[in-house]
Amino acid sequence: MEVAIAPNGAAVIAQSVLPKDGPSVRFELRVLQLAPDGTSFGAPVTLADSCDCGEAVENLDLALAPGGRIAILWGDGAFTPAAEDLDEPTYHNVLEVFQGTLGGALKRTAQLAAGPRGHSGGGIATDDAGNVLAGWGEGVPGASGAIVGSRYVLALKRAGGAFGAPEDVGWKSGGAGSSASTMMLAVLGPRRAVALIDAFDAGPPFGDGSGHGVLVSRLDP
Repeated sequence: MEVAIAPNGAAVIAQSVLPKDGPSVRFELRVLQLAPDGTSFGAPVTLADSCDCGEAVENLDLALAPGGRIAILWGDGAFTPAAEDLDEPTYHNVLEVFQGTLGGALKRTAQLAAGPRGHSGGGIATDDAGNVLAGWGEGVPGASGAIVGSRYVLALKRAGGAFGAPEDVGWKSGGAGSSASTMMLAVLGPRRAVALIDAFDAGPPFGDGSGHGVLVSRLDP
């Protein structure tokens, strides 16, 4: 669950919820809003659902700019069972971006990093002009095709436009268990953004492979 509070007292909650009943095991993205002068949150609004494949749990972030602009990053996925006993199941994963303003409807505005790779530690930031920065970790396959680590990727969307091409921040972690455990992002305008990534099991030069390493990246195109 993610919570954000505006200077005027308004608040937003975003949740990945696994309903107790239903025909299949699928997470739902639910959002609740509290008005500045409100005493209780409004009814939850379901924006999307996703397969139980980890994306919805590992990739949920909420940003609320001081003036009331909202941005949400959420991991969605589709799972196809193996056709034969010895076959591998297939996944199609995507990071979805929802935007809106306090008191209004939230709409899906972008889909990022679609494909079979999993994502981790997804984060998002926005300012009141509508500039948005999204970031995530994604698996890096080795020569055999098996995932051997993670790389960290940022994508910037300027107000009124679409997301630019994702930018690899230039560091790939060292172990199969590596992930972006925490990602803190800030948008400072249409041409400047900052990301701080706490990377678990980080390899040199950001860590020794047994603990945490911190990577700071600044986008200033």
